[in-house]
Amino acid sequence: MFIAGACLVLSACTGELVETRRRVKGPVSSVPWIDAGGGHARYSLRGYGFMRNDRREDVLGKISAYCGGDGKYKIVDEVDREEAETSFRSEGVERALEEGGTHYRKARYHHLYFECVP
Repeated sequence: MFIAGACLVLSACTGELVETRRRVKGPVSSVPWIDAGGGHARYSLRGYGFMRNDRREDVLGKISAYCGGDGKYKIVDEVDREEAETSFRSEGVERALEEGGTHYRKARYHHLYFECVP
């Protein structure tokens, strides 16, 4: 319980579905699906190993829920990527620029590309 609470306080223990593709049914009953659906999810690589594992489990749970249950998805690709995160609040941008920094910070994410299985 303490670890879960600390994880939530120290860093968000969630991932996110970045992009999803809806299921497309076939035009006739002999073709049940044209596209079973799929998408792209990511989670932050910041923090301790147990935090990254919690984020991964969270993302896999979201993928599973999106695809309709356990085992109804297939991970087709995984990649780590460094991305720039910008601040959209003017106070954050002004403060960072006054301190000699930039209006963005770099963050590493693990991306998962998945397909739903019919």
